[in-house]
Amino acid sequence: MYWQHGDPEENSKKFALSQMNEIFQTRKNQEIIELVCPSLILAASFVSMTLSEHEIGALRAKHENPTEWRIRREFIQRNNALLDPERLVCLSNCFINVKLYGASYPEKVMDDVRMN
Repeated sequence: MYWQHGDPEENSKKFALSQMNEIFQTRKNQEIIELVCPSLILAASFVSMTLSEHEIGALRAKHENPTEWRIRREFIQRNNALLDPERLVCLSNCFINVKLYGASYPEKVMDDVRMN
């Protein structure tokens, strides 16, 4: 993936969505199960929307070196239960860009990255 010009927060969201699509492909049978067993929809609402270790591993980008991935994976694991998956992926990428490359984002994003 190449970096696009424009709003950094919007680009981060687009990147996060592309990574989330990979995760949701592993859950492609969920809709079929919900059609067959409607009660699972209710049960699913009580289950925390956290990522499994396998799903976290699937988030590693091909271009990430071992250091980037280790730091980003630790961020994801530490905040897995605190944030919804889409926001978690977005902030994990922002975290790496801030921590390793000195990037900056709008104040709200920077506050969220520092908080986590």
